[in-house]
Amino acid sequence: MNTARALQEKPARSAFDFLYKYGTIITVVVLIAVFGILNDNFLNTSNIINILRSISIVTIIAVGLTVSLAVGGFDLSVGSTASLANALVISLFVWRGTIVLIDTMSGKSMPIPDEARKIISTFEGWE
Repeated sequence: MNTARALQEKPARSAFDFLYKYGTIITVVVLIAVFGILNDNFLNTSNIINILRSISIVTIIAVGLTVSLAVGGFDLSVGSTASLANALVISLFVWRGTIVLIDTMSGKSMPIPDEARKIISTFEGWE
């Protein structure tokens, strides 16, 4: 009888539980509203597309890590490997002064970041 009564009673929700569950969404909405009011060009279509382009790689990595963590894996090395490859590509652009397009459909990529990725991936599998 006590278990039935305990199931019927709902615990009181505190402000901490609400902020824990919805705090990130509330923060993003508040930031968008503040920057939209302060700057007329913030909610411009080209700016929104630019913001989405700049976070696309991080979003793809986050989705992959979420899947990995959901099945019980714990692999945070993906972010560091992507950051290293990004730093190598940017360094090559600055040092060489060239823009090299990466053709993902044919599998061709820049050789130095790709080789660095292969070397790092070789050692990541060892425990």
